[in-house]
Amino acid sequence: MLSSECGYLVRRFAHLQHEKWSKIPKSKKQSKFKIDLNLPHVCRCVNNIMGGRYRDMRHWMYDHYLDYPSFEEALKHPYPGICLNDWDWFCHNIYNSTSFQTQSTKNKANRAKLPYVHCGGSRPFVNYLEDDMVDGEIELFRVTHFNKTNGWVNEVAHSKHAIFRGLGNRPHPTSTRGIDTSEADRLYGIISSQKSRLDSQDVELKEQKKTIDQLESKLSQFESMMQ
Repeated sequence: MLSSECGYLVRRFAHLQHEKWSKIPKSKKQSKFKIDLNLPHVCRCVNNIMGGRYRDMRHWMYDHYLDYPSFEEALKHPYPGICLNDWDWFCHNIYNSTSFQTQSTKNKANRAKLPYVHCGGSRPFVNYLEDDMVDGEIELFRVTHFNKTNGWVNEVAHSKHAIFRGLGNRPHPTSTRGIDTSEADRLYGIISSQKSRLDSQDVELKEQKKTIDQLESKLSQFESMMQ
């Protein structure tokens, strides 16, 4: 998969002493590929994937940083595979910066407001459907909010899934007869909007898949050169 190849390139070759992927000079990005990044759609596709993998890498490094009780202790223990010079730069210029700490506090506060979070990792939800890994949106919700080891992410998500399953094959109610159907209406709206969004993305996804197939072929050639 192209995303896996990009993840490998980020972990193995990316210049880490930059605030984000878009700040890395173009010349340093181009040197890692044997593909024509002058084509706008190819460049956009690759940069979107590489930017995501770069953020993932930084997130894993930050989790490692938080494993230690103090800044000084964290400095002594670089993330596996990261040289001490890069780790020192990250700790001083990113993790210990006022702007990063402020944003981190805001992110924690925002996450605390969510009724539940998913456990689907960094993989885009639409990829599960595109690759036929799940059968519909209800199954997608289960896969991304439940795992065999820890169960449901919380009871709210479990209850929502039960409601989704109950509504999955039912006709939309046409008469309330005094019954409050506001929750059902809201859920029908969510399902409908998700289906509409996926339908609108279908054409774009097919084009992206075609581009990705071409890139994977070229990247496999690049990988063989490295062996």
